[in-house]
Amino acid sequence: MQIAGEEIERLRRQIMEQIDLTRTVEDEEVYQLIEAQVRDFARERMLTLGEREAVVQTLFYSLRKLDVLQELLEDPNISSTRKRDGCTKRSTGFPPKKS
Repeated sequence: MQIAGEEIERLRRQIMEQIDLTRTVEDEEVYQLIEAQVRDFARERMLTLGEREAVVQTLFYSLRKLDVLQELLEDPNISSTRKRDGCTKRSTGFPPKKS
């Protein structure tokens, strides 16, 4: 089952309303808020465990990480560093352009 972007955004807003922005909030606390909100949402929508985990991850990345870029940053096939000409460069996994 595909979860609509509007539903994810609604969950995100509901979670943001629960976060006390006047203090530092740890990742674990945000994760617990997300899990609680998604638990109720999953019950209403009868989501599978995999769908529920995907919604939790999507929300956590959008609130605490780099949103859609986070998965790409964590993929070792896409992002790695290598030495070239005495300096460290980022490799995108694509062949370098020839000059």
